Order: sequence, then C-alpha cells, then structure tokens
Amino acid sequence: MLTVFVRGGDSTEIDVPLGTYVVKYASGETWYGYAPDHLFGPAASYSKASEYFTFEQRGNTLRGHSITLYKVINGNLRTEKIKPNEF
Repeated sequence: MLTVFVRGGDSTEIDVPLGTYVVKYASGETWYGYAPDHLFGPAASYSKASEYFTFEQRGNTLRGHSITLYKVINGNLRTEKIKPNEF
C-alpha cells in the first residue's frame, strides 16, 4: 500500500514501486489525519478508479501513469464512489 497526501490545487510526483495497483482516494475540505476514522471527517468523499494501474519496466524503460484527480472534459479515468469502510 502507498499513501500520498496532495493538497487541493497542488500536484506531486512520486516514485511508485513496480507492480499493479488499485487507486482509491478520499477528498474533503479539512484534513484530520491518516487514521481511517479521521481523514477528512464525516463529510469525506471516497472513490476508486475502475481500472488497475501497472507500473513496470520494459527493457531499459520504466512505464508509469499520470493521474488527475479532478474531472476533465473527455478524460479517460472512470471512477466509482465507495463507502468509507472500503477505503
């Protein structure tokens, strides 16, 4: 598991260990902490990408992904809402 906090309006780049991942994210107005019962408090919204993301090495090339966590016209990341206990 890999956890990343990105403040709204900011961006970040991270090195992800090679492998295949499910992307889940939570969002809200106020950050209360990493504990599962805190995060963004009772008004948090939880989502999950509908596809898996694979980070791999092919020959001398590392292959990864760039993910935008806000709606983009004609974007290709499909998401679904999940319950807090599925996060």
